[in-house]
Amino acid sequence: MKLDKSTFLLLTGALAALAAGCERHSDRGDPGPAPRAEAPLASAAPAAPAPSSSQQIAGEKALRANEEADRVRAACNDDVGTVEECPAAIGPTDEGLCAGGNHAASRRCADFKTAFKPRVAQSAVACLRGLKGAAACDPNRANLCGHQALMLACEEGPLPIGREPGAKPGARTEEAPSTLTTQCDAIVASGAATPPGVSFADCHRTLSGMTASGRANMVLCMKDHAGDKGLYGCEATAPTPPVGGG
Repeated sequence: MKLDKSTFLLLTGALAALAAGCERHSDRGDPGPAPRAEAPLASAAPAAPAPSSSQQIAGEKALRANEEADRVRAACNDDVGTVEECPAAIGPTDEGLCAGGNHAASRRCADFKTAFKPRVAQSAVACLRGLKGAAACDPNRANLCGHQALMLACEEGPLPIGREPGAKPGARTEEAPSTLTTQCDAIVASGAATPPGVSFADCHRTLSGMTASGRANMVLCMKDHAGDKGLYGCEATAPTPPVGGG
């Protein structure tokens, strides 16, 4: 398109006027369109920390241990067992092993067979038969055979209500206590005057592997010897016959 001089001047003037108007608009401080308000982000509640892998492993191990303990308790049976013959007593002239003929392994073997349930007695007698030389004459070694067998015996269920470790005196107890519970209550009472005394849990563990006669003899022994023999010394101890044999 061909522009003449007059047309060119008109266009130039119009553009100049437009530019001046824009400059005046800017001088008035027109802020222009308001910026769009941003919605505040909702604050999320902090998530509970996830358990660490070590905590998960520890929890799983504890669960498996409890399940295994329940399984073993359900399958445990001390009323089945075959007890070997007691070791032969070695006299004082046989290699001079036991002074005064006190062959502890042989003597305690008869006590264990009477006081312990069959499977417990089986374990205790096997231990006695394994004692050789001077060890068979040592009362402490012989007693240890019986104690170890008792500690591995099947425990007769969980501790009764109110007899758990830390239970407060006068706490609610089972309505009809078993014979074992009554016997352990008597043993705990016998040891109360002799620090550190006897805990119900230790008594329950010890008597669980015993026969009825073994438990009854424990009650009698603790009544008279809680201070000098204690629970350990009264294990599988026959009652002392009365003076005069009456």
